Amino acid sequence: MTILETNQLSKSYGKIKALQNLNLKINQGDVVGILGPNGSGKTTTLGIVLSILKQDVGNFIWFEDRYGVHHRKHIGAVLETPNFYPYLNADQNLQIVARIKEISQPKIDEILDIVGLTSRRTSPFQSYSLGMKQRLAIGATLLGDPQVLIFDEPTNGLDPQGIADVRTVIKSVAQTNKTIIMASHILDEVEKICSHVAILKNGNLLASGSIGSILSNAQFAEINAENQDQLVSWIEQQPYIVLIKRDNKIIECSLDDTITAAQLNINLQNDGIALTHLVVRPRKLEEEFISITSK
Repeated sequence: MTILETNQLSKSYGKIKALQNLNLKINQGDVVGILGPNGSGKTTTLGIVLSILKQDVGNFIWFEDRYGVHHRKHIGAVLETPNFYPYLNADQNLQIVARIKEISQPKIDEILDIVGLTSRRTSPFQSYSLGMKQRLAIGATLLGDPQVLIFDEPTNGLDPQGIADVRTVIKSVAQTNKTIIMASHILDEVEKICSHVAILKNGNLLASGSIGSILSNAQFAEINAENQDQLVSWIEQQPYIVLIKRDNKIIECSLDDTITAAQLNINLQNDGIALTHLVVRPRKLEEEFISITSK
């Protein structure tokens, strides 16, 4: 089932084109990371598909128009900093949200267990850490058992433990076959959580698809030698390796997937270059992102 499909979505703020002809298709069960530098159109996209912002051109369809104008009842979303009553506890705040959403049986016990807040359910919201506040916000989106969850920078401002806790919650929710759409600039977290990505820059969609299809077959290599100038000259003559970045300690390269670390080392030794450092690994999403957005 197609959960969300956009067609030529465009939005401008004066002369600034925040979004340009966005065509995106998200299927049931996808965990989609919308990536891009600041000002790329991530939040604008989420605002439009949640009907908070009005697009200039184009349209979008939720759930293949199965629910018509009532599609928002099947979507849970957190777009900004979580806002709850500071002196009320988790139970009380979730009960208020449930009443606003007209949910008669909110399953608060189950939700607090999912987001790991059962032991702190009677503590006032103001006593929570940032990570706990974010997890309660995720819990609020689960009220009513929506089919889709939307998060805008869910780990923004959190410490490493808070990021790990939110990641665990989102991955747990994703295993229930819910569709998740999250905008984020923390690429390492997206790679750990998401099944699909959409990369935006200056309002344009540069690439979209499963993470496996986005990542190229090229490998990432870190190498160095005592004579670094000689090594750089050697790299520039090889068709299967491309220099990405150089500093005094390391040279970063893109390496064709047909070359193993052992073969690379042998080739260098045969040409009289002894390495002092060699690491070869698959390319990460962050490296692919930089490559795509820098073109």
